[in-house]
Amino acid sequence: MPVKSSLVDSYKARTPITDGRVGHLTTDQEQKLKQLWSKLLVHFETTSTKPIAVPNDPFGVGQQACLDDEPATLSQWYAANKSRVEDAKFRTVSDELYLSGKREAVVPKDFKPLFGDKPSERLFRNAFWQAAMAYQHPDTMLLGFLRTRGWDVQRSFDSVVSAIEWRAAHAMDKLMWEGESTQAFRAIEQALEYEAGVDRLGCPVLIVRVRKSVPKEFSKESWEKKIAYTLEHTALVARASNSKSVLLQDMSGFGMSNLDYSASKLTMDMISALYPDIYESMILFASPWIFSGVWKIMSKWLDPALADLIQFTKNIDELHTFIDDDQISVDMGGSMKVNLDYIFPSRQENAKMFDAQGRAVAEEVFVDAVAAFEASTRVWASDMDAPERDRLAAKLHSAVAELDPYIRSRFQVERQGKVLADSKIVG
Repeated sequence: MPVKSSLVDSYKARTPITDGRVGHLTTDQEQKLKQLWSKLLVHFETTSTKPIAVPNDPFGVGQQACLDDEPATLSQWYAANKSRVEDAKFRTVSDELYLSGKREAVVPKDFKPLFGDKPSERLFRNAFWQAAMAYQHPDTMLLGFLRTRGWDVQRSFDSVVSAIEWRAAHAMDKLMWEGESTQAFRAIEQALEYEAGVDRLGCPVLIVRVRKSVPKEFSKESWEKKIAYTLEHTALVARASNSKSVLLQDMSGFGMSNLDYSASKLTMDMISALYPDIYESMILFASPWIFSGVWKIMSKWLDPALADLIQFTKNIDELHTFIDDDQISVDMGGSMKVNLDYIFPSRQENAKMFDAQGRAVAEEVFVDAVAAFEASTRVWASDMDAPERDRLAAKLHSAVAELDPYIRSRFQVERQGKVLADSKIVG
């Protein structure tokens, strides 16, 4: 396909793809973006008194323990849920910490949404800006929908609305607040997925070791929660590099026990609906002959926009088209040594999440930055001069960076020292 050829050519030349991205829009593309913003700004107003309900258990995984509870309450909960915690399908990182005697809370129990929303509901506008925090520039999020929807403004608008409503109803802000603490420990323990290196375009690489994935070891609900967390996590790591990410699926050792069509379809559907432009490429490495039959089935229901990104690499030499050897882990035949040992989260790394006063100050700056950028965008979308808009976008990004440690648990990749204070991936 032409798109694939241009993608491969870009990798060979180490030339980032810029068409249809911030700072590289044609006049027509900019008009489409303005039209989409105009529709969304109107939607902000029409939904200002219609909050989106958030259930107590958005993913349906069942009640989970919080280490910030009173000791007696925790003891009673674990006694009552002994069989559940012993089941690998349900055991979380917090459970593992508690059972190993490490019972200090790593995140606060009381979660407070941004903009003064109640934990039980989110306004669409507020959920939109929470989603936009995962991008260096708010336009980047919307351009991703426009590009993958053929620059059809109405279709893109409908997709954005659907995505934001899903995020609100599933409390994605709370999910990132809890972080790894409520994620399935088995997947983390086995390093089912991990970040390591960058591709030839400078995009951070997320490796999925498919042979470690045994779908029957997860409930459908915990799998959906895991994928939602992984995708938001991936977007935030890509934001730190001001780029997209690369999904590298290591298919070596793949067997039928690693296959679950419904889980695979759910994953691809979530990417298409919620993060349609998160990946620069999706690489399948060393897939065995048995996967050819699987691919024939999967390709029939794969979103064409995602299908265009998929690259098959049979061996390490073909993988070098996309990633240099010193950026490929030894585990896959490259020369980069990667430590896959899990580092448990701690209260110290999330100290700012316990600082209510510090958060209030940072949130006020963020809310003001959102209002200023939104006002400038209203002017710009009306085809009037808004010379300050890009400066205000940069100011908003700075406000997001300041607020981030007050509202989000740290990642394993941050504990490994791969993200510095200036938000750059270093390894």
